[in-house]
Amino acid sequence: MKTRIVTGLVAFALLVAVLLLPPIALYGAFSVLCAMGIYEMFAVTGLKKHRELLVAAMAFGAVAPFFRHAYGHWLWAVATAVWVLLIVVVSLKKLDTLCIQDVGLASFLTLLISIGLSCIAYCRTLNEYGIFYLMLALIIAWGSDIGAYFTGTVCGRHKLCPRISPKKTVEGFIGGWVSGILLCLLWVFIWNRCCPEGLAPVSFWQVALVALFLSPLSVLGDLFASLIKRQYDTKDYGSIMPGHGGVMDRFDSLTLVGPFLFAILHITALV
Repeated sequence: MKTRIVTGLVAFALLVAVLLLPPIALYGAFSVLCAMGIYEMFAVTGLKKHRELLVAAMAFGAVAPFFRHAYGHWLWAVATAVWVLLIVVVSLKKLDTLCIQDVGLASFLTLLISIGLSCIAYCRTLNEYGIFYLMLALIIAWGSDIGAYFTGTVCGRHKLCPRISPKKTVEGFIGGWVSGILLCLLWVFIWNRCCPEGLAPVSFWQVALVALFLSPLSVLGDLFASLIKRQYDTKDYGSIMPGHGGVMDRFDSLTLVGPFLFAILHITALV
């Protein structure tokens, strides 16, 4: 427990430091996270043995956070075209050792991680509320997770998905859902009190609705990552974060939160 808390505080401090730097630094940080997350997924599923696929996937993940920053958004088209070409060439070259099912799994995991996490970084540069959006995504995912952990520990009785994640409970899920919404509303209150002069206040009820919808999605992202671990008989994706595991053990819930929040923000600015 102590190690988990200390690691979490250190990670939060690093996040704050990155937010104080220009947005390009945030893209760089997510570039590393995407590449590491893809490596962990490939290692767990056994896809790491196909080195050409691994290199192509990690390269795509590394540039994905910069797609929105590129002038004219041309980078995503070039990177996707090159990535697909490499997958086709590798598949033809390794036809005796690389089955098409592995190619499909590698492609899906690459998109899930690189696009899912990159959308969090994209939120940062949408408009003048970028920092608010970025923190909102993290609070929805991690606030729900923390609330679920403590609620489940104290009063968890009914298993949520015992075959996938034995420790998750219905009570923990509900507690995480509620805590995620409440923490988001607290963040709205703090932002409205401290936001730059001239910005319209963020809407409490709109953020509450967004959190109401996205909090369960964070649980689905977590459960899907856990499903992969169970099927490949692995406890953690890595050990880079003591008490938490690997990158995907900590960021798995953001793979669904990121894209859906990014899409919502193109409909409403939450003000």
